[in-house]
Amino acid sequence: MRAVAPYGVPVPAVPVICEDASIVGRPFVVMDMVDGDAFDVALATHGSAAVAASTLEALRCVHAVPRAHTGIGGDDALDLAGERARWTALMQRGDEEHTGAARMLERAMGSRPPAEREPTLVHGDYHYGNLLFDGSRVAAVLDWEIAQLGQPLLDLASLCVIAERRRFPDDPNPNGLVEITTEELIAAYGADPGEMRWYVALGCYKYAAIFAYNLGLHRRGKRVDPHYERLAPTIGGLIARGLELLS
Repeated sequence: MRAVAPYGVPVPAVPVICEDASIVGRPFVVMDMVDGDAFDVALATHGSAAVAASTLEALRCVHAVPRAHTGIGGDDALDLAGERARWTALMQRGDEEHTGAARMLERAMGSRPPAEREPTLVHGDYHYGNLLFDGSRVAAVLDWEIAQLGQPLLDLASLCVIAERRRFPDDPNPNGLVEITTEELIAAYGADPGEMRWYVALGCYKYAAIFAYNLGLHRRGKRVDPHYERLAPTIGGLIARGLELLS
């Protein structure tokens, strides 16, 4: 966050980075509090189109940061095969009751991946719930813990998955209140719709893996969170949607 702030990425200032684990039990950072609203407040006041436009504008700023100035410029970039493998490993640890068709989707993605472009900074979990707004403008991009160097369209796909989840009437998705479709997001960003079908399928696979893994933790009592029980039907829906996109 310190590294990207000078390049127009809206992030909280980070006055303290402490590596001494003896103080609170682990290394920690201190961030400035950002005066901003959650997306639902911005949405109610300014509407879906304005919220989505500012969200995409902030995303372009993320992807435009020069690699050497990202703060992780020395890291190896993760290619698409590595990205798939990352979420396959998590899927395999998830609740198998809901992931039966995941192997078919993984094979479909592996059979015809898109050509890769120059890696950029990738946030990794870019969606409305990880943003704060000042009016309709994005005031802060939060939750950078899985940021990496990789393919920029991965972040656009995360936003598209939020739109895709509106297909599932029982999905408890507060981000789905933003009534912008996948097609509208892709067009506004300027991405190729055909290429994005693969990326959105990967996004569906990724979030299905995350939900299945967290559902398993909940059911085993390791990290109790009833929200993932409500998300259980969405897991199979996301996998099915990924297969549909690649069919």
